[in-house]
Amino acid sequence: MTVFGILGSVQALSGNRPARLPGKQRSVLGVLLLYPNTPVSLERLIDCLWEEPPASAVSNIHSYVTRLRRTVVPHLVTQDHGYLLTLERTQLDLLVFEDTLSRARGHADAGDLDAASDAYRDALSLWRGRPAEDALLTSSVAPRVALLEELALSARSDWTDVRLRLGLHEELIGELRALAEAHSLNEGVWRQLILALHRSGRRAEALEMFGQVRTLLASELGVEPGTELQRLRAAILGDDAVLARPERETVRLVPRQLPPAVGRLIGRRAELKHLDELSAARVILVVGGAGVGKTTLAVHWAHRVAERFPDGQLFLDLRGFDQAQPMSTAEALPRLIQGLGRPAEDIPVELEVQIGLYRSILAGQRVLVVLDNAAEPDQIRSLIPPETGSRILVTSRDRLSGLVALESAGRITLDVLDPDAAVDLLADTMGPDRIRGEPHAAARLAELCARLPLALRVAGARAASGPHRTLAQYVAELGDHDLLSHLEVEGDRRTAVRGAVGRSYEALAPAARRLFRLAGLVPNTGITVAGAVALAGHPPGDTAGLLEDLARVHLMTAEPDRYTCHDLLVAYAAERTEAEDSPAERETAVDRYLDFYLRTIVAAGEHVDVRVVGPAPDGPVTEVTPLSFGTAADASSWLDQEWDTIAAMIARAAERGPHPMAWRLADALRDVMSWKRPIAECLRVAELGLKAARAEQDGLGQGAMLMSIGYVRWRTADLDAAIDAYRQALPFLRRAGWRAGESAVLRASGVALAQAGTPEQAVNRFRRALAIDRELGNRAGETSSLGNLAALYLDLGRLRDAEERHRQALDAAVEIGKRRLEAVVRTNLGVVQREMGRLGDAFDTLSGSLSLGREIGSPYVEAMALESLGGVHLDAGRHESALQALSEAISVARSVENHDTEVRALIGLARAKIRSGAAGDADDHLAAAAAVTEHTGHRPNQVDLLLARSELASSRGLHAEALAHADGARRLAGDGFPLALGKTHSAVAAAYLGLGDPAACQEHCEEALRIFRRTGQRLAQARALITLGHALQSTGNEGAARSARRRAHAIATKADASL
Repeated sequence: MTVFGILGSVQALSGNRPARLPGKQRSVLGVLLLYPNTPVSLERLIDCLWEEPPASAVSNIHSYVTRLRRTVVPHLVTQDHGYLLTLERTQLDLLVFEDTLSRARGHADAGDLDAASDAYRDALSLWRGRPAEDALLTSSVAPRVALLEELALSARSDWTDVRLRLGLHEELIGELRALAEAHSLNEGVWRQLILALHRSGRRAEALEMFGQVRTLLASELGVEPGTELQRLRAAILGDDAVLARPERETVRLVPRQLPPAVGRLIGRRAELKHLDELSAARVILVVGGAGVGKTTLAVHWAHRVAERFPDGQLFLDLRGFDQAQPMSTAEALPRLIQGLGRPAEDIPVELEVQIGLYRSILAGQRVLVVLDNAAEPDQIRSLIPPETGSRILVTSRDRLSGLVALESAGRITLDVLDPDAAVDLLADTMGPDRIRGEPHAAARLAELCARLPLALRVAGARAASGPHRTLAQYVAELGDHDLLSHLEVEGDRRTAVRGAVGRSYEALAPAARRLFRLAGLVPNTGITVAGAVALAGHPPGDTAGLLEDLARVHLMTAEPDRYTCHDLLVAYAAERTEAEDSPAERETAVDRYLDFYLRTIVAAGEHVDVRVVGPAPDGPVTEVTPLSFGTAADASSWLDQEWDTIAAMIARAAERGPHPMAWRLADALRDVMSWKRPIAECLRVAELGLKAARAEQDGLGQGAMLMSIGYVRWRTADLDAAIDAYRQALPFLRRAGWRAGESAVLRASGVALAQAGTPEQAVNRFRRALAIDRELGNRAGETSSLGNLAALYLDLGRLRDAEERHRQALDAAVEIGKRRLEAVVRTNLGVVQREMGRLGDAFDTLSGSLSLGREIGSPYVEAMALESLGGVHLDAGRHESALQALSEAISVARSVENHDTEVRALIGLARAKIRSGAAGDADDHLAAAAAVTEHTGHRPNQVDLLLARSELASSRGLHAEALAHADGARRLAGDGFPLALGKTHSAVAAAYLGLGDPAACQEHCEEALRIFRRTGQRLAQARALITLGHALQSTGNEGAARSARRRAHAIATKADASL
């Protein structure tokens, strides 16, 4: 059953777990709870929620109510243009308060003052603050809130009268003083305070208090005290017997054992609120790691709610994680019973009898028992109070899950502070001026301390004790030396972070301690169960249990897919493994861990469909078992999740060894990394691997890493750097005898050489690679080499050869199941078909490539296919479709840093804008393309950019400028790019036509047509014929002009193209 609270924050608790009540849902529920079992109209709800209601107020309320019904109030019904929330009397604290208050008054009327006092206490303890204090409500609820608060004040006054009748005068004085200060014009409170003073033997003070009230009322209201106060003063002056202390007197020492709440509680507002929400539970747990501030939070909250527990607050350190033995139940119970007022001589010897006495004393009372530093659930169970108003608040480094499961304990897990709160705590320790003067150093200090409150307090105290040093100097000193040794205050061992962590460590079993130590040897990016199995060499089931043991005492934190710990814990683990484990054991553990990741990366690479050449041969051999993957999605997901760990391990191995593992891990990532990670990360990993290989003078490693660097440089379109890296790699790979690697470098360098304008060298590289692939039986490499040759034939204008090679490569890719390679080849085949004027075939081929790229999750291929499809739409005159496809291509290409495709798409987008009549937007697109192209040396893109600029200038009537751009493109294309050469002549011809030189136009048109007839570029041929027709018509050769236009339109009609 869900129970609700309105006397304070708005609450909905199911099994002691608070429901999430966001924003206006909380407000709506708050209004309904203020008027329980009463229909609340829509008009009233609107008035209570908005001072100025929006036009959508009614529909908004319907939406909020629908969500509330789904979560906490399924029984909320619509009634009379409003809503009715029907609740049992025990379901809402307001209704329980009313019933308990009625019972208290009944007991008082019957003369049962003890029962009346208990009932009043129970009723008023339900008040946690102002009604609906955390709900955003308007002033419309103010009368209702004021009425409830007045009811509470009246109940407190009645309770005070009962306790005065019971003779509890002395212990009421403090409470009444606070009430009088809060309600200074309430004469009833003053009357009770003056009477309590008089009956406590403080007659003069009582009369002085009356004088203060008289002065207050005169100054505030201009009136004399009322009749009751006047009569009370007269009775005191006359020593009236009616004021004598009641014969029955109950004087009991109320325990107030809480330690002082020292200083401000910083950064724990949400946690305090969470504790308030858990306060309905009999057992409340605050758990977390060493030094995280559990006791500080618990003590602050206990002081904050102390008035809810008028029968006292007990505090006991159970020594759960301490140098001394944990406190047993037999030791704890006598201390608690004495704290509750029983003399030591009255405490029975038998443990079971002690438990019964303890529970009997607490029955009917409201006591808060704070048990600090518990070790395990069994320390707590016998100390849990009975089902009355008492609560037990426990702190522990253990998660105490048994208490949650079996005792319905509410639990809050305390973590380190957030960055801002950590800096605020430093400011509280060393003064805000130093923090304001060096904010960056303060933020760095907070991170060095892992934002752990104990470490922050210690570091702040040490920094404050040396004001002659800047904070930056202190931070540098911490970073250069033994951090844990600096995080203690001389002469106070309780402040040592090392000691606090050590007590948790010593509480573990030996196997768990060993696993924790070994975790200090590897990068602090979190450790998975599988990784821990490799590191420690234990079976998976045992290892999972050990990790849970570490998480139980908060030396690690259980995340959804791994276990993590902050840097100070890792520093302690590194200390312990250095002290307790032999060098050989440490080295073996690291080797197992690195090899596990190396083998698993290789296994993942077999699934993600991008590998053409596997990792370098002759890797290390250990007894670890790598993960296996059922699907490509599983493999890809693992690579994403583990990237931070893998990158950190490569950096660690490059710096500290073993060096071969640095380059082997980077090499295993070669193919998968390039399609999944930003280029800067790929380059950093490859350079770290190269550094490690050079440190070992490892030729195979150097060759493998130079190959990776060349590929990354090619992806950034830095062709010269890519070619140089491939040139350096080849001798290393040949000497090492890695033929598959040699073939891969030949293929990759051929692509770069072709794009740099040296197609003859590229052809030589491709043919040598193809021969090696066929010799090795490497079908993936052979398919890739065929695809590269086909792409080169396209650039050389050998379209029929290009189509044939592409079809061979496509069949091979399908046969061997390389779907990503298949998608790339399909895209290039679509480009060939477009150049051949077969737009329908090109559209079908490219649509298939786009679908395949999206299906396999390759945005790189997706961008290529979109750019090529945009070109097909543009040729067909579908300008809107072209704009859409090219814009999307730019976005996708940028997301994966595919600069080559980005440039081509920007140029295509500019052409689409020109041809759709929006040439003004084309400049920015061409400028963006130029910003990339001018640094790359990518000749085909440079040619295409000049052609687009020529077209833009012609559209604006700037024919001389158009000629300059077109002629520049012609000179570039003449050096090895026949596919573009004919188009450059066409552009030159169009410029001459605009300049009024039909003879020059005709000359370049004829040259373009000669090239197009040889290459088979049918659409380009049709466009050249249109230009030729205009030149012939301007010279009066009408018949030849008509013939040229007729031939052009026949080609375009067959291709379904636009001229």
